[in-house]
Order: sequence, then structure tokens, then C-alpha cells
Amino acid sequence: MTKKVLEKNEKKILVVEGFLFFYPTQQLCELLNAPTALRHGYEEARNPGWLTWRTFKNFLNLSNEKEIRPSTQAKIERIVADKPELKALRLDPQELEFFWQPYHEWSALIASKCLQETVSKEYWQSRIDAERDLVKELLNTLGAHNKLRVLLACDLASEPGCLLSRQDVEGLLSIDPTSGGFEAYPELIRFRLCAFSSMLLRFAAWLAAEWEYLTGCHKERVPLDKFLPQFYPQVGEWSNPVSSFLDYIAANSGCPPSSTTSAFLGKLWAEYEYLKDVEGSGRGENIDSKKRLLRNWIGTGSGRPEHSSIKGFTEAVADRQASHNDHETDVMAIGYAMAFVFLETCREFRAYLSAYKLPDSMIEEIFSVYGKEYKKASQTIAEARGDN
Repeated sequence: MTKKVLEKNEKKILVVEGFLFFYPTQQLCELLNAPTALRHGYEEARNPGWLTWRTFKNFLNLSNEKEIRPSTQAKIERIVADKPELKALRLDPQELEFFWQPYHEWSALIASKCLQETVSKEYWQSRIDAERDLVKELLNTLGAHNKLRVLLACDLASEPGCLLSRQDVEGLLSIDPTSGGFEAYPELIRFRLCAFSSMLLRFAAWLAAEWEYLTGCHKERVPLDKFLPQFYPQVGEWSNPVSSFLDYIAANSGCPPSSTTSAFLGKLWAEYEYLKDVEGSGRGENIDSKKRLLRNWIGTGSGRPEHSSIKGFTEAVADRQASHNDHETDVMAIGYAMAFVFLETCREFRAYLSAYKLPDSMIEEIFSVYGKEYKKASQTIAEARGDN
């Protein structure tokens, strides 16, 4: 982490940059292949009298803060009145001991409708509070070894997901850093990769648990767990979550043994669009296009799937699988789309971790967090609802 001091209205404000466990939300959107998601979300929610996205984004950056005009302040107050959860994005700098952007971003995300259950919001706010407290303690701690001890004493650093990498970090306590700190040491870099990766898997597990309860399809199993990346030591390769999930969708849609997944689903998708006249293209031409696109999705060399295409595909699948109930069809399409984005992101992120030379055993530990956290989330939500 790095820090700098800004002077605002005769007060010095310490600005902390970087993170340990909670990934910045803009980088999270980019990881999900949705780099403009924050802007689109703001513009969809924007009411008359709000700031433009460009002005709002600049306003959130403490480093860009200028004297706020009365008209701008009035618009800010209107935004907070309409969306109280956005207040967490930008507290009065005069009230802060220090400014750490991920804390405000995640507090706003947690307060929003991203999480529905009160118990979920409380749980995740306590976790982001814990990292804020850790940041504060690290700022007040001198010496590289002492900072490592503070980090290792934090509860967040003692959870599954980063236990193997933690052992390597503990080994640093017996050596002296070459340049005053351990930030560039591979042991600490691996730990940080495991720490924020496992945190993202935990959050995904809570979102999955909430979706199950929200849609009334909660069962005694961990959804999507069997599709997560798995390492096969016999061949030294990782599984392909997208391929496995599309095989599952094809089987549920009635794919015969004689057909490939991409051929069957490509035809299903193309015929759905043809009957809906979505593009007005010929049936045969569209079938070949959809087959080719699905083959590209299964592979990894033709770019990542666009969210708009995923939406169209899952709507076609839901139309085939669901009853003629429009609500059921919509819920199934949304569920399939979210699952696909999650699993495709897991595939992409696993490759990212491997590219950083993270050992396969550490990557396996990261993904093992999901199932355990889902069970924890499901039980916690059930107890809060009085379902047990």
C-alpha cells in the first residue's frame, strides 16, 4: 500500500492507495468483462437533478476535489436523498482519519440492492470494517517485520483460501528485507493474490445463496460448485468451466448423444432468434454463426464473451427449458446468465493466477472456499429468516 497527504480546507488528509483483501470495484468490473458497468448502473438509476456520470466520478476522487459550487452540492444532496446507500461513497473529508477508496466503494455496494438480506449486509460490512481497521493499524506500525506481524494477526489472514501462502509469509519474519519492506517479495505477492481472490469467491458464494432464497430454489447442494476450475494432476491441466457448463445446459435442453454441444445449442439459439425475428437473418446463416460463436466461447483464443450475447443465449435456453410461465422463463434466463458470467470469469481468473506462477495447490485452495462459504451463507440466511 502507498500513501500521500492532501491538504483540504486547512486539514491534512492521509490518502491510502492499494488493497489487501477487497478488490477495487472498477477492477472487479473489468475482471467480469463489464468495464462500463458502474457508469451504466449510475445512468440507469439517474433521476432528474443528479450530476452527470463524469462529474459524479470526479467528485468521488478525493485527489480531484475542488471547491464545490452550491448547484453541485444541491445535486449531491438530491442523489443521497434518492439513493441513501451512495452516501458511503463520499463522506465529508473533514470527518475522516484517512481516506481509503475501497472502503467507501464496498460499503456502498453492500448497502445497495446487490445484497438483499440484512444479515448478509451486516456480515460483509463487518469484513470491510475489519480491513479498514487493519489498514489503520498498519499505518500506525513501524518496521517491516512488525507490519507483517500485524497482517498475520488479522482474522482475515487466517482463513482458508490463503493458508498455504500464509506459511510462506511467516517465513519472511526470519529474514531482513533488502529495501526496507517486503512488498516486492514473491511470498507476499502470492499471499495478496490468494487473499483477494478467496475474498471474491466468498462474496460470490453469498450472492449465490441469496439468489437461491430469492427465487425459492434452495436445495441441499452447492450450486455451480462442480463447474469450478479443477486441476487434473494426471495430465497437468485445469478443467474448462465454460465447456462443462455448456455441456450441462445442452443436456438439460435435450441434446442427443449424436450431436456436439456447440452444434445443438447453436441451432437452438439461432432458431429462437429466427422465430423471434431478432435479427431478421436467414435461419441457416444464423445457425452457422451461433455454432461458431459457441465454439469460440468454449475455447479461449477469440476474446471473452460479450454480456449482450450471453443474455441472448440464456434467453433462448430458458425459452426451451422453462414452462410457458413468463416469470419462470425470465428467472431461469437471468440465473443462467449470472452463472455463465461467474464461471467464465473463474476460468479467466484461474488463467491469470497461473500466469502469475501461483502454485496449483494454492489455486485449488482459493476455489475450495466457494463451497464452504456457500454453506455458511445459506445457513446464516436460513437462521435469520427463521427457516431452521
